[in-house]
Amino acid sequence: MDLRQPAPAPTGRDDSPTARLDGLDAIRGFALVGILLVNIGPLLHLPVIDTSGTVLPAYGWLQDFVQNRFFPIFSLLFGVGFGIMWRRGYTGAQLLRRMLFLAVLGSVHQLFQPGEALLPYALDGLVLLVPISRLPRATARARTWTDGCLGLAGVFLLVAGVFLGGGLALIPGLFLLGALAGVRGLAQRIEACPRAGWTAGSTAIVGASLTLLVFAQTTALERLADTRLSAGLGLLMAATYVAAFIFLLSTPVRRPLVAVFAPLGRMACTNYLSATLLILLFSLAFTGEFGIGASSAGRPAEQMSAAAGTVAWRVALLFAGVVFLAQWAWSTAWLRRFRMGPVEYLWRWCTGWRRPQLRRTTSTAAEVPAGRAGMSAAVPVTGSTS
Repeated sequence: MDLRQPAPAPTGRDDSPTARLDGLDAIRGFALVGILLVNIGPLLHLPVIDTSGTVLPAYGWLQDFVQNRFFPIFSLLFGVGFGIMWRRGYTGAQLLRRMLFLAVLGSVHQLFQPGEALLPYALDGLVLLVPISRLPRATARARTWTDGCLGLAGVFLLVAGVFLGGGLALIPGLFLLGALAGVRGLAQRIEACPRAGWTAGSTAIVGASLTLLVFAQTTALERLADTRLSAGLGLLMAATYVAAFIFLLSTPVRRPLVAVFAPLGRMACTNYLSATLLILLFSLAFTGEFGIGASSAGRPAEQMSAAAGTVAWRVALLFAGVVFLAQWAWSTAWLRRFRMGPVEYLWRWCTGWRRPQLRRTTSTAAEVPAGRAGMSAAVPVTGSTS
């Protein structure tokens, strides 16, 4: 892997047409697929257990391999995006407007998907991320002091979040650690290090081994009922997924990975919101209600027979695949003509308080993810979540 360009000087803007990290976009897109799998069950009110009280296999699989595994990745990437913007010299007012826009967006989205995370992200960002942007970084000594405090606070809050049962409690620690990684240019350093891929591969093997050990020592019910265990295991598996993905980005499969996942990641907020819309419309079109597992009164049907529950989950997961393919096709086509997604465009407009360039020009053609060997220097985009 190689670093193609030096980091741009701080401008407080994200106008540079080549200011992208396509590998980071690909990881964000990969996480977006996991978020889709997590959200489709609650949005369609799918059952968790059958009439005999047995956990449905699809739900059990999602709990073990998806739930709480991709949420930490998105939280960390949100912090990374903030840290890169902080490094590039965004003002406190710009960062404040960015979080306020997200808060409004999340408040509206909560009406359609209660429990979504855009609003908590915005609130945590207002409380944690915007204030830390005022910390001193003008000198080497100040940067060392600031970064040390961020690291210690991030680790403390992350451990506290695990003991509190994970979920939204993990956001503060992941935000601070992500911001530290972003402001120190960790993504660029990984790209520039020729041994990063093999280091990531070794980390993935260790993580997978520890995961298998935990699975061998616990039952599915214990992993489901113990919130601390679930939170800790979720962080371990999230780190393993990311390490494995980074390793794959250092191999010949980088090009197809970037081609498939980077367009999704570059329009993460747009795709996250549109997935909710598509799932709800699917439910309404085929059942006349919001949720294929809903009762006639529109409330969740808590139980189904094992056969009916299995069919419901299969239909839902199949539709999740349809949503993924549709969003990949639409994102790829859109980014051939435009520099960012429509929601990202509004978000950036609100952040900078001036209208950014949307339509692609000849000089920005290189911005389309093509799975090239290296990455550009910076990515001032903050991903969405679930």
